[in-house]
Amino acid sequence: MAVLPIFPLGTVLLPGGHLPLQIFEPRYLTLLQDLREREPAERLFGVVAIRRGHEVGAGRAEDLFAVGCTARVEAADVVREEGRPHTIRIATTGVRRFRLDELVDTGRPYLTAEVTALSDDESVTRAEARRLAERLVVTFARYQRAVGSPETLVTGPLERVAAQVTQAMPLPVRERQQILEAGGDGERLRAALALVQRELGIVTTFRAVPVPRGEANPN
Repeated sequence: MAVLPIFPLGTVLLPGGHLPLQIFEPRYLTLLQDLREREPAERLFGVVAIRRGHEVGAGRAEDLFAVGCTARVEAADVVREEGRPHTIRIATTGVRRFRLDELVDTGRPYLTAEVTALSDDESVTRAEARRLAERLVVTFARYQRAVGSPETLVTGPLERVAAQVTQAMPLPVRERQQILEAGGDGERLRAALALVQRELGIVTTFRAVPVPRGEANPN
């Protein structure tokens, strides 16, 4: 069991996914400062989706999902705009799933928790996972054409396909969470494919266009 800084968000990060963040709240600026003191490979924090509550301000998150994903800081830069608070923009990549066991008080202003790393209990063969990935890419392209959005190029290793598609889809947090909680890359591909097929069916049947979402998550 390890202790990990926790960043509650109104979204879900998957292994292999990319998540841009704009950091301005003092407690998370402190988190970044703490991470800077670590070796680059150890600059990790946990992203956990909020079940109920808000990311900042009154009524902020107190109810979190039980499974999250570690995020590695890949790059950071300072955003300087006159009249606006100090902001740092960071790029992160999802690394590994974990189970959030218990929030603990370490004296830091941000949340920390004891977590257990989750291994991918893969029930899908590599060949089957590859076929699922190909079907997911094709179905997602059909979905994008159906809603009239620019086609997103899905590239990279098999492990990133479900994350890329899920990030580009306007899915509720609970459904993104279901994909995260799937047992391995193949299971996540299967779960993502089922959701894209469902959304494609809704769009083609009812001509319903989903509401677009923003690209970056402010803390």
